[in-house]
Amino acid sequence: MISLTLPNGVSVQIEPADVLRIRHEVPDLYAGCNTRIDTTKIFRVIENASAVADMVRPFLPTMRELKLPGGQPVWFNAKMAEGPVYMGPLERARGNISGFRFGKDLTYVGSSAQEVADAIASAGGQPGPILPDGFMTTVVQTFKNWMTPMNDWDKPPTQ
Repeated sequence: MISLTLPNGVSVQIEPADVLRIRHEVPDLYAGCNTRIDTTKIFRVIENASAVADMVRPFLPTMRELKLPGGQPVWFNAKMAEGPVYMGPLERARGNISGFRFGKDLTYVGSSAQEVADAIASAGGQPGPILPDGFMTTVVQTFKNWMTPMNDWDKPPTQ
């Protein structure tokens, strides 16, 4: 177990093996929070994301690092992740080059599909195919995403 601090000063214990993803918290969204940790629950803590990743890494050898669309790092349990998730031209124009997911929870990344596939494979996971660009790929993947919607894991909550 690792011990981290909630914004109210209360200590929380997290089992590193349960960590799916670690990232910097969206600025100004949650007062006093620097890091979001996703397990079966969401933890928002005051410690810096890189410090949390350093605490988790020795206990979770399948943790890998990629870049979010804005360039910040995201650490994730690559063996448990599914990906790469194909992004069409409109998504890529927004900086979402590829993605990975846990179930229906999608994380957009600024890393390439090859980097996502390599991270998953290096952790002992089974990466999906890297799809070529083209009209048919875009149509098929758009239809697939429409039929099986994914949750944008980083979308701010609505009021």
